Amino acid sequence: MTCVAGGLKLTHPSVLPFIKELVGTADGVRGLPRELTEKLIRESLEVNS
Repeated sequence: MTCVAGGLKLTHPSVLPFIKELVGTADGVRGLPRELTEKLIRESLEVNS
């Protein structure tokens, strides 16, 4: 379970029995929400331009 950015690896056999529902995106649960990260990077680049 070391291939995630501080979150949970949803497909790991030891985690699966404990997952009742997923709230948010899978990458967000893994620890690094891709869409939000891209949005924040774009906004930061616009502000610093």
